[in-house]
Amino acid sequence: MSAEIRWGIVGAGMIARRFVTDIALCSDSRLAGIASRALDRAEALRDFAGVAPEACLCFQGYDDMLASPEIDAIYIALPTALHAEATLAAIAHGKPVLCEKPLAMNASQVEAIATAAKEAGVPVMEAVWTRTLPNVLELRRRLEAGEIGRPLHLNATLGFPVDDSPHKSVAEPSLGGGVIRDLGVYPISLAQFFLGDLSYSASEVRYSARGTDRDMSAVLRGGAEGACLVTLSASHSGQLPNRLEITGTKGRLSLDAPFLCGLGGRITHFPEVKESAEMPVTAEPATSTPKPAPPRKRGLKDKLKQSSLGRVLRRFVLDRVRLEGAQIGSVYEGSGLQFQIDEFSRMLHRGETECQLMRLSDSLVVAQLLDRISGGETPDSLHGFNGAQAPTLTAMPSE
Repeated sequence: MSAEIRWGIVGAGMIARRFVTDIALCSDSRLAGIASRALDRAEALRDFAGVAPEACLCFQGYDDMLASPEIDAIYIALPTALHAEATLAAIAHGKPVLCEKPLAMNASQVEAIATAAKEAGVPVMEAVWTRTLPNVLELRRRLEAGEIGRPLHLNATLGFPVDDSPHKSVAEPSLGGGVIRDLGVYPISLAQFFLGDLSYSASEVRYSARGTDRDMSAVLRGGAEGACLVTLSASHSGQLPNRLEITGTKGRLSLDAPFLCGLGGRITHFPEVKESAEMPVTAEPATSTPKPAPPRKRGLKDKLKQSSLGRVLRRFVLDRVRLEGAQIGSVYEGSGLQFQIDEFSRMLHRGETECQLMRLSDSLVVAQLLDRISGGETPDSLHGFNGAQAPTLTAMPSE
């Protein structure tokens, strides 16, 4: 593996634009190739990235780029229905793969990817970028350090209005669209990231007239022995609060809206309930008069504390901290995809085949839950990766 990872992108849609923008923030990665069903779309993305033609090859179709010795790693930015086939094709060419979430349409496809990756010794990672953000990692560190005690509840909502249009891949069921796999994957994957083991309890899904899943809610159990109650909601119909909160026995950790961006977090510590201490045993008779404490000079700080204004200010600050929590984390540059690129690159340089922040076993757990919420395993894609079967749409949109 070269010191600088040369990335090839499969797909030239919206998420690919974010990728080519954020890769410029990475120290040991660069854009080296773009493959699209239409050559002009690949060239347009290269121009958008501001990369010279001699530094970034453009391909019509995908096989030539997957076979190119000028490409070290592949980022798959296609509609969900094509993720599994594209990932398996890259594995067959021996190329490490970072594939957009969700990794596949169903758990069976994830298992097939995991098996192929293990047999070929090829690294594969699902691109749930939120799991690699610094503020999200800081929240997990504090949770594991016991700063809020034992986790009792995790609640997360994620919803943005999306037109129920067949021309939007995130809303077209035949392309793997719908709220469950577009947005629902985030709270489920984050719950698994924070709590580890997850188990299904119940769910409800609301569909549009043309069969698109538009709203979902799920109840899961997580953590040791399923002791943490997990409630999740996602929507393509309307704007939700878009926050994630973990409440424990000693406090609360939260990610500010929209939580998938991990722009900041908060920690709130609950007041400790102290048991009354027993009266100390002394040698003096109970009727003895305690000696008065020596007088202490009152400075400006003491006077302010005892004043009416000081009491009002103190109550305001305490209430604000109690309600909102102390802020943790900081804002990062770019849109955030650079962190998963860096994490994947470090994995390759270490010679590892799996990223510990997003293991294939984690992807399988999430896929199994997505299948359960969907009411059963989602059918495999009907569209061929290289167009062996023509899409039903005149021009299949990219992610």
